[in-house]
Amino acid sequence: MIVNSGIQVEGIPNLNLIYEMGARTLVMAIISIYVMITQSPKQYIIILIMNVLREGLETIIDPLYPVLNAPASPMVDLGIHLIIVAIEVWAFVTVLRITKKLSQK
Repeated sequence: MIVNSGIQVEGIPNLNLIYEMGARTLVMAIISIYVMITQSPKQYIIILIMNVLREGLETIIDPLYPVLNAPASPMVDLGIHLIIVAIEVWAFVTVLRITKKLSQK
């Protein structure tokens, strides 16, 4: 998949970057699964902050450095990312309100 997207996987520095990205993604997935199992609104806030920051950075990076076989143009990709970030910010605000209501009880 990585080779098909135009990324060359030759040399230790490139492998380091690929494995680090994979490790970070795996950690976020494990934390997200744990939070979904526990169903704690306070923990959802942490996940949503991580997702907003990650998607926010990808909103800048992806259109600037598109992969060779990107399914969309950089402008369409930017628009998609902006929509995703807006939804995640909305979810963050919603969960934050729920958490505040629960802590007041």
